[in-house]
Amino acid sequence: MAQHRSKLRILILEAGSGRGGSTRSLLTTLKHLNREWIDPILAFYFRNQGPDTDQIRTLGVPVRFAFSSAEPRTFVPFRFLLGRSRYRWVQIPKVLARLVVRWALVETPQFFRVLGIILRNHIDLVFVNNDIHYHVVGALAAKMTHKPIVCNKAGGVGEGRRIKRLLTPWVDVFMTPSAAMEQDQRIHNPTTKRLVTIPDGIDLDSFSPMPASKEVLAELGIAPDQKVIGSVSRFHPGKGQMELIEAMARIVREHPQTVCLLIGDDASPGATFDQRLRVRVTQLGLEPRIRFTGWRSDIPSLLSVLDVFVHCPTTWIEGLSVSLLEAMAMGKPTVISRNGGMTDAVVDGVTGFVVDPGDVSAMASRTLILLRDPEKALAFGRVARELVEKKFSAEVNTRRFEALLGEVAHSHH
Repeated sequence: MAQHRSKLRILILEAGSGRGGSTRSLLTTLKHLNREWIDPILAFYFRNQGPDTDQIRTLGVPVRFAFSSAEPRTFVPFRFLLGRSRYRWVQIPKVLARLVVRWALVETPQFFRVLGIILRNHIDLVFVNNDIHYHVVGALAAKMTHKPIVCNKAGGVGEGRRIKRLLTPWVDVFMTPSAAMEQDQRIHNPTTKRLVTIPDGIDLDSFSPMPASKEVLAELGIAPDQKVIGSVSRFHPGKGQMELIEAMARIVREHPQTVCLLIGDDASPGATFDQRLRVRVTQLGLEPRIRFTGWRSDIPSLLSVLDVFVHCPTTWIEGLSVSLLEAMAMGKPTVISRNGGMTDAVVDGVTGFVVDPGDVSAMASRTLILLRDPEKALAFGRVARELVEKKFSAEVNTRRFEALLGEVAHSHH
């Protein structure tokens, strides 16, 4: 990197909630970033004050918000503009009116705020940390200031295709975490200038095999003879929590001492999906067997008590899944669904099992295989750790990320 005489100033735009895989991956990258020649600023579109946001601040990275309040449930304050109309001649004007109101009340202030951050801080490059359709405001601000854009295409499969077709030519490089994300970009966005695959990186020191945390076992009331399965994910329809609850109803019939940890929370207004999950647990009589831990910062300790990590999203497409890689780094066997880029990490029958999305019966049966055969589970976990060390090291992948940013910025000078 000797060709860079001064620090490269980058603006990272985050469309997430300040918690979850998106910002956890970003946090890991920032921990390993060479701050001697890269100077990052992180900006959220809304005042998303999550636990990951706080940890990023402790690294000395400035955090800005492009809007004064948290993301609302709806951008439109007028009820008559909401919902669908049965008549096309009414529906089209309603949609257009919603877009006008949203831009006037929310996205125009966000645009000027992002524009100000770019100009005041003499930003060299804009990095958008989610697929491009989440970043209309950021892409427009970068375009108007003639700054190169690097987009981390993590997730977003099947969403916003029309707006992505419009914005794709503005992006200098799409960085994808997995082969599935690269393929999606190539197929649906033929105007893509350049694609580079750099997988998410895991801090191998923080996430390494360790004995089960006695503190966590005591806190959650888990006995030594109980088996523990669990997932780590933001609560959202299609993320797999509902299917895991259904699978637990089958697992406890065969292995009644099993406990399931649902690690995460519902950051959406009203937390309606969280409520639906709890209602279903009650309906199935699983209250003694399922623990809702909330969102936690001690993820390694929680993962340490798991015998099997289960993450089987359905309609929500994962770019790769940071929590999956973290569990593998800790030597945990996994059960996942054939979803997005997750099969880039899990080798079926070697590091874990892969099932079809929504196949609750297969989720339960594969999990039971690992609960009944501890030696197989340990063997899967050992190979999983080796695979993460080889392909998903944060130290190695952050160096590749830095090289990409430097190359793109240098080519625009």
